Amino acid sequence: MAWTVETMRPLVERWDERVRGEVSRFRRLVPEAAAAASVLRAAADERQVAAAEDRLSLQLPPSYRSFLLISNGAYASTLGAEAVISGFESRHGFLAVESVAPAVEADADTVELWTGEPELNNPANDRVPASEKSVEVGYFQPIKDALLVSRPHETFRDMLVPRAGEVEWELWAFAKEGAIAHRSFADFLLAELGRVDRRPKQEHADKYVAEVREGKLYALERLAELADPRIGDIALEVLADESAPITLADYPPRVRERERVLRCAHVLGLLAEKRFIPTLRTAYANATTLEPQRATLDALVRCGAADAIDLLANAATNHADPAMREWAAWKLEQTRARRPE
Repeated sequence: MAWTVETMRPLVERWDERVRGEVSRFRRLVPEAAAAASVLRAAADERQVAAAEDRLSLQLPPSYRSFLLISNGAYASTLGAEAVISGFESRHGFLAVESVAPAVEADADTVELWTGEPELNNPANDRVPASEKSVEVGYFQPIKDALLVSRPHETFRDMLVPRAGEVEWELWAFAKEGAIAHRSFADFLLAELGRVDRRPKQEHADKYVAEVREGKLYALERLAELADPRIGDIALEVLADESAPITLADYPPRVRERERVLRCAHVLGLLAEKRFIPTLRTAYANATTLEPQRATLDALVRCGAADAIDLLANAATNHADPAMREWAAWKLEQTRARRPE
């Protein structure tokens, strides 16, 4: 099929609908996507695309080029929709054409990482993806000629990678473990529309419990999405165990600490419901550091706990940490302003 704007548009619109539909009730779309009710951006025009092709000294592959003429980048990527998670924005979307750049310039560390190991750069391990069927990448030398087309996010990023003799370029989705290759940008969209729905399923609840205890905290959100009765006890277990494994365990201390803060805030955010008020009070009483204390109070306010105002007032006056006193005073003012007389 010739991937023109007309043939790509239905795929792009259905992909937009799908990724938005899979956003958890504990997250929300980033502000731009929420305002537009779409992860798509305003279309690029021919002048913008041609200018990028002149800058890059190449012709963009047809399906990706047509995508840009429908949506100049997106508030989504192969990771799904960009979302706000416990107050933190997760930005990883497809770049506007003006920001697309050679990977060796825009993401040199990633190129060096994946092309520096002999076992990852043996041409005998090359695998060619078929239509709508992705493959695990075994040969990484081609990324020296790739374009970075999404915003890097932790170990995740997307690249368009040329293959000799082919007009279309492969779309590679990178993660910590490696990369998955789609035959083209259009084939990525077709694969997305044909895959199993990512929303959590009740029959997998026990598996999610086991994954949480392995340090895979995304599974805690899946349990909460299912309203699993074990969520409160498991959340307290996660919060109490400072030595629990986390997804970035082999990263530098600064990154690990940020992950730990996100973990506390997100876990507590999952409990912002009236039925978890006793659990939240227990978590607050047990918290010894600033982030869990602040996140717990925030959750108590959000679920309308009767003692939330008193707890905030006490923290604003008596907490030992001035940063906590300042935050609690601000939160107290905001909460009182929102409450009816």
